Amino acid sequence: DRERAFLIVAELGAAEHVPALERSFRTWSPRDRARAAACLLALHRLGGSAPVERLLGAASERNRERVIARLEGSPGATSLLLLARELEPVLATHEALTWRDER
Repeated sequence: DRERAFLIVAELGAAEHVPALERSFRTWSPRDRARAAACLLALHRLGGSAPVERLLGAASERNRERVIARLEGSPGATSLLLLARELEPVLATHEALTWRDER
């Protein structure tokens, strides 16, 4: 289960795993939102807000703020489901930009 693997990385990983998490996050589409949420949660725990903000750069400011706020909430307040909901428009933007760039 990929979501669980990302959560294990969040708990046991180190800053050296941040680049791999960033590469992984770039592959997700809106239909992969649960995996993307788990990946982003691990990325935030290991690397803080900076790599998350870089990955969300193409999203609207409102969407970026909502995702960051969800990640920086009190411990235990972030469920993967809620984070996945916040990521859906971000992933749609990412997917559209990726598709455009590949043409």
